Amino acid sequence: MNIERFNAYKEMADAARSRFNRKCDFEWKFSFGLWAGLAALIGIAGKTGFKLVSLNLGIKILILVVILIIHISWLFWIQRSLKYFSYEEIFWRNLIKKELGKGPEMDSIDSPRRYVSPLIQTAITFILSFILLFLFTTDISSNGSRSPYRFIRDSHESLNGILWMQTSAEYQQLCQLAYSLAANRLDEALNAEDWTAALEQTAEKKNKPTAIIVDVDETVLDNSKCYAQLIKERRSFSEHLWKEWVARKSATPVPGALDFLKLAASEGVTVFYVTNRDRSLEPETRENLEKLGFPISANSTIDTILCLNEQPAWGSDKSTRRRHVAQTHRILFLVGDDLGDFVSGAKESSSRRNSLAQKYSAYWGEKWILLPNPDYGSWERACYGNQSGLSEVETLRRKYDSLSSFK
Repeated sequence: MNIERFNAYKEMADAARSRFNRKCDFEWKFSFGLWAGLAALIGIAGKTGFKLVSLNLGIKILILVVILIIHISWLFWIQRSLKYFSYEEIFWRNLIKKELGKGPEMDSIDSPRRYVSPLIQTAITFILSFILLFLFTTDISSNGSRSPYRFIRDSHESLNGILWMQTSAEYQQLCQLAYSLAANRLDEALNAEDWTAALEQTAEKKNKPTAIIVDVDETVLDNSKCYAQLIKERRSFSEHLWKEWVARKSATPVPGALDFLKLAASEGVTVFYVTNRDRSLEPETRENLEKLGFPISANSTIDTILCLNEQPAWGSDKSTRRRHVAQTHRILFLVGDDLGDFVSGAKESSSRRNSLAQKYSAYWGEKWILLPNPDYGSWERACYGNQSGLSEVETLRRKYDSLSSFK
């Protein structure tokens, strides 16, 4: 036997075994580092306010599945590499056997690492999967304070508000009370020729026909079933679902609204419905109101349903539409569920909105009739800076930051 050739073969075989072992070591170290890095990224994101727990459950599962697929693909790739290194060693070991002239040829390497490494991989995969699931579903901020994200609750931020509107006696009575206030002041408003509820009405008011301006949504029409659907589907506001709801024309009257407006109409008062529903939804809105018996002027020359963008100047600020009505009618009452239904400036900070409302305190309950709406409105948008285009996570974070708590 050629000793030099034998030593060369043995050196090559040992080198192949060494590469095989290093590959095994690298495999599990890299995998552990990959998962630890993901956990660290989640932790950093949590400290900056991004709470994975607030993501939709389906998205969480999808993210985890993608990570697992990537990891398993890595596992298969690394095992192919290990197989190559083991075949390389087999090749050199068989050459040694041939030189020695004894023993059958080898077709596998009985290396513990070849079997232990995949087992370690599998264990790490499942253990770290559960760790990531824990991070996905708990608060990972480190400020030590109690957080609304600390435990998962299968809930929705609008749940209590919509439940209150749909089930509580308090909501029913508050709405009835609001419209009773207006009904009790109706005769006085009709008889006082200088009476007006609109700040935009600065010109001569006498001898003009009378009108009442009402908002539509959550003022005369109850859309709580639409928002209940969003809650059940764990969704934020959806334009598509909203249009589907409006097309059904299934909204019901807000308590007290129908009786009061019928009373006003019987006294010759024209009711103007000033709504921020888009003009494309006016036909369905009109049909819904008519189906419920709300008074709509039979005068074809007067448009009494004034929608968003119906005219170029009619934006979400309703002052231009109030001014439009004030040109031809003396406005007796403004009725709505949002500060913007009464005065410009609703899209300000919460403190400025409160100051604005206080400035006109003499109007509330006398000429301005306010309906309760705990679910949405300009008050809500003020909590996240009246900014559009924010992610759901950022919007929710800003709302939580607006809370005042005792700890």
